[in-house]
Amino acid sequence: MKLYKFNFLALIIIVLALTGCVNFSPTVLIAPDNISIEMVGKNFENIDLIVSPVNGFKGKVEFSLDDNNFTLNNSTNVVIDVISVKKISLKIEKKDNILPGNYSLNLKARTGNSTKNVNLNVSIRDIEIIPYATSINITRDSETEILLGIKSYNEFNDDIKLYFEDEKGLPFSYVTVEPSYVMIEKESTSTFLKLKVNPNITIGKYNLKLVAISEKFGLIKKSDFVINVIEGNEPSFTLTSNTGQLNIEQGNSGKMQITVTPENGFSGNVRFELETLEGGAAPEGINIAPAIINIPDENPVNFTMVISVASTVTTGTYNLRIKAINEDSTIVRYVFIIVEVIGIQHTDYGFTIDLVDSNYFINNYYVIENASSVNTFIKITPKSDFNGIIEFTIVNHDNSTPTGFSISPEEINIDTSDITNPIMFTIFNNSAPSGNYVVKIVAISKDLSGKDIIRELFINIIVP
Repeated sequence: MKLYKFNFLALIIIVLALTGCVNFSPTVLIAPDNISIEMVGKNFENIDLIVSPVNGFKGKVEFSLDDNNFTLNNSTNVVIDVISVKKISLKIEKKDNILPGNYSLNLKARTGNSTKNVNLNVSIRDIEIIPYATSINITRDSETEILLGIKSYNEFNDDIKLYFEDEKGLPFSYVTVEPSYVMIEKESTSTFLKLKVNPNITIGKYNLKLVAISEKFGLIKKSDFVINVIEGNEPSFTLTSNTGQLNIEQGNSGKMQITVTPENGFSGNVRFELETLEGGAAPEGINIAPAIINIPDENPVNFTMVISVASTVTTGTYNLRIKAINEDSTIVRYVFIIVEVIGIQHTDYGFTIDLVDSNYFINNYYVIENASSVNTFIKITPKSDFNGIIEFTIVNHDNSTPTGFSISPEEINIDTSDITNPIMFTIFNNSAPSGNYVVKIVAISKDLSGKDIIRELFINIIVP
C-alpha cells in the first residue's frame, strides 16, 4: 500500500513536469526593488534587481526592454554572469525626444531556455517657465511686476525657487524676485513676480537668466531675461487697471478702467493693443477700444477701456494682456486681463450685432476725411425668434452726441429685411475736425415686455 502511494505521487510529479506546471529547469528569479520609476529633471533613473539562480542555474542572463524609446545602460541589452544570488543596478534612460507622460515598460530577463518579465511603470514629469515679458526698463532703487507662466507636465508637484543669475552662471543679487518660491500643485499656473532693483546697481543693460529650481528633484530650468537699468529722470509712464477679470456674454462687451500715469515729463499718444499672454494676436472677435489715448501733460489720465466679444467667439477663458506703447515704441507697459466668455442664454429674446471688416477698416481704424463717408458691414443675428425694428445711431464712447458723425440706415426691419448676409451701413463725417475719435454704433429695439434691447459696437475713427 505504501509503495502504491509512492508510485502515485511520483506519477503526478512526472505529469506536472511534462505539462510545464512544475519546472525543474535551471533558471533565475528576478526581484526589483521598485517597479515605479520617476524621471524628473533628468533623462535616466537606476533600478536595483536581485537575481537569484534556481535549480542550479549558472550562466548568462540577458536584460532588454520592449520599448525602443528607452535604453539600458546606453545599450539595447545588458548581459551579466550569474552563479549565485546577485544584486545588480540597471540604468533606464529615455531618449531626448520623449515627451512627459506615463509609460509601461516590460523588462525581459532571458536565459538559455526561459524568459522572465518584469513590468515597470515610468512617469516622466517636467515644467516649463514662460516669462510673458523678457525685457524691461527699470530705474535704480525701484520695483516692477512681470507675469510668469509655469507649465506643469504630467502633474509635476513641488516648490519652485526663483532667482536671477548673470552671464557667468552666478546669482545676481542686484535684482531680487518676490515671491522667491512658487508652489506648483500638479497644474499649470501664472503668477505675478515683483522685481526689486538695488540702488547700488550700475546703469546699463544686463543679460540675465531667470532660474527656476525644484530642489526636491534637482530640476533646473532657465529663461533668458534682459533688464535695462536706466536713470530715474527719463520720460516714462505707468499703467494700472481696476480689474483683472471680465465676464462677457457672446455678442456683448465689458468695461474696465485704465489709468496712464506720466512720469518725468512724459506726454504724447499711447497706443493700445490686445494680445495673448505670449504676445500673439488676440483671438479673432475679441477687440478693444479706444486704440489711442493722448497724455497732454503731467496729470494721470483715467479712461474706460471697452472689450468687445463677437457672438462667434467660443465660450471659455481667455488669458490676455493689453499692451500700451508710446509713439516711438521705446516704452512698453502691460495690464493683464482674464476674459471669461459666457454663452448667450437661448431663452433671451433679442439679437446680436457683429462688425464685419470692410476695406476702409485699416489697423483697427476707420479713416474718414472731412465731408466724406465710408461703408462698413454689420451682421445682425436674431435670437429666440426676435422680429421688429432696430434703430441705429452713432454716439461718443461716453454716450454723448458726436460732433459731425452720423450713420445710415437709421433703422432695419427684421420682418422685411434680408439679414442672412451682413448689411451695409454708411458712416458719414459731416463736419468732424482732424483727430482721433472713439465712438460706438448703438442698436436699440424692444423686447416682448417693451423694455429696451441695446447692443453696442465700439470703433475708432481717424480724421486726417
